[in-house]
Amino acid sequence: MAHSLVGPRIRERRRARGVSQVALAKDVGISASYLNLIEHNKRGIAGRTLIAIARELDMAPAELAEGADAGMIETLTEAASAAPGAGAEMNRVSELIGRFPGWARVVGAIAQRAEAKDRQLSLLSDRLAHDPYLAEAMHLMLSSVTAVHSTAGILVENTEMNDQQRNRFTKNLYDESVRLTETAKDLVVYFDNPLESGVGGDETADLLHDFWAKRGFHAPDLETCNESAQHMLLDEMGDIAREDAEKSLARYQKIAAALPLTAFLEDAKRQHWDPLELAHATGASLRDVFFRLAHLPPDDGAPVFGLIECDASGGVVFRKELPGFPLPRQGGACPLWPLYRALGHPGQPVRAILRTPGDETFTAWAVASPDGPVDYALPPTCKSVMLFTTDAALTPSTAPAVEVGAQCRVCPRQTCASRRTAFLLK
Repeated sequence: MAHSLVGPRIRERRRARGVSQVALAKDVGISASYLNLIEHNKRGIAGRTLIAIARELDMAPAELAEGADAGMIETLTEAASAAPGAGAEMNRVSELIGRFPGWARVVGAIAQRAEAKDRQLSLLSDRLAHDPYLAEAMHLMLSSVTAVHSTAGILVENTEMNDQQRNRFTKNLYDESVRLTETAKDLVVYFDNPLESGVGGDETADLLHDFWAKRGFHAPDLETCNESAQHMLLDEMGDIAREDAEKSLARYQKIAAALPLTAFLEDAKRQHWDPLELAHATGASLRDVFFRLAHLPPDDGAPVFGLIECDASGGVVFRKELPGFPLPRQGGACPLWPLYRALGHPGQPVRAILRTPGDETFTAWAVASPDGPVDYALPPTCKSVMLFTTDAALTPSTAPAVEVGAQCRVCPRQTCASRRTAFLLK
């Protein structure tokens, strides 16, 4: 573990200002031998002595306080562990920060940027590897290329072919080349439009999603009003925009305080996990009940809920996926989802049974509500939240299912009246 930086920092600052140990000790009112022990971290320092030394060296006391550089120590330690072959002197990280604080900040900033780029590259690689449209499009292109190659080979090798046969093969060659060209154009559009493709989207939203996904969308430390736990999680979030991270954690903590876990689970069982009945029983807003259900700890006795939240433009601001129900990273999901229907009737809950192209059935609830202050002259700014589950016990037996997809571009339901863009996988 790295030792204190106070001593090395005092020593380097004193030397930089050309002050001797004897002179500084005299000005501060301590012995030179005691100052020597402080500079070599053999004696602690605090209170009036720390303030006096900081004043004489023209430094802020916070620069000498214990723990002031804990974050930098951690950053440099992580940077060294990421390059094990570099031979970094791990036992001298405190000395580096104490003697050369500027260079330490430079190295730390470079390490953090490299980590962020690695994370972004990993995210893009994961998207490309698991993107259903990309996989199908590449398969289609390879099929077209193979067909073009085979047809061209037949035309070249069969010189005695009659005109009718040659025309048929020539038409096949033309059709496959058009198909290949259109698919290639669609791919270019797909990658040039991040809002539709989801590649290269909002990094903050992705980092927030990854943070919650690692924890199963449950944070036991936030179940009580524990400010230290919130600060610790904020530090752990790292590169996530501070304001967005604080809002996300504060919302979790606020809902957890209003709906204590043990009591909420008992109410949920009594109400058979119906969100609307739960809102009535607890007096909480339906939106808060949605988030509470989506953030429950893993439990074999409870249904598993997914959730998606969007703003009035349809832009996704929070998501929790379930297998078989892909969610957009940015927007442009199926217009038949109750998530969007609710935006037209703020405050009115919506329930629907959704059937995907894979023939999986989900029960979904949605509600839109004002987000932020309202004004006489302006309509309220709303956000819509949709909760969903595959639990059969929550599916009304008499309700008809709505045939939905993920996005129009990758939805095979060609006769859907709500389609707004063509199916890319021709």
